[in-house]
Amino acid sequence: MVVSPFELCETCLDKYRMYELLQKEGIRTARCWTSAEAFFAAKQAGEVSYPVFVKPQCGSASLHINLAENDETVRTLFDNEKDLMVQELMTGQEYGCDLYIDLISGKCTSLFLKKKIRMRAGETDKSVSVKDEKLFARLAAFAEKCGFRGMIDMDLFHDEHGHENENGWIPEGEWYLSEVNPRFGGGYPHAYACGVDFPSQMLANLRGEENPVTIGAYESGVVMMKYNEIAIRKEGELAE
Repeated sequence: MVVSPFELCETCLDKYRMYELLQKEGIRTARCWTSAEAFFAAKQAGEVSYPVFVKPQCGSASLHINLAENDETVRTLFDNEKDLMVQELMTGQEYGCDLYIDLISGKCTSLFLKKKIRMRAGETDKSVSVKDEKLFARLAAFAEKCGFRGMIDMDLFHDEHGHENENGWIPEGEWYLSEVNPRFGGGYPHAYACGVDFPSQMLANLRGEENPVTIGAYESGVVMMKYNEIAIRKEGELAE
């Protein structure tokens, strides 16, 4: 089966466990709290401010996410729902990254980075391919160290203007990793159209062949655009 180890998949599905993993590995990410009391204490200490997201720990497709701008909203949500967490609101430009980690060598062999222009139901609707060699190296090293295998999808934010937190001023150009999904991402067709061919790498691995490293082997400035279409036909035309 072309998939990451079970425990790692479980960590990816639990947003707070993923937060803990990212903290452990020294990867910048949005801070999270699993109780209203812990969040209120952090807010009182000046570590975080409104607005924040209140979301399920094991949610997907951006479902049941609430933007909270005051204590009353946070308290009401926690009183009426189970297994919630508070997440610091991340600002800046959102990006997505598709990676393939070789099943045999354990090396990241392909990586595709896209700037998200528009999102819909948690999936990338429009995007443009970009490159950042330093980021490529950091993400590949993280994926390899954690033990991911096969295809994975990462969501990132790029803080283009910098901001201030409890550690002082964070300069321009910092990257924050938001989520890791141990599967094909909804925007993978963009990577495939640019020549980043995960299915061929999967087949090579299943034949017992190790894939060469081809990170960044694609053209930047290629745009993907998804569209909804409606077709209306007479019943007789459908039979034809």
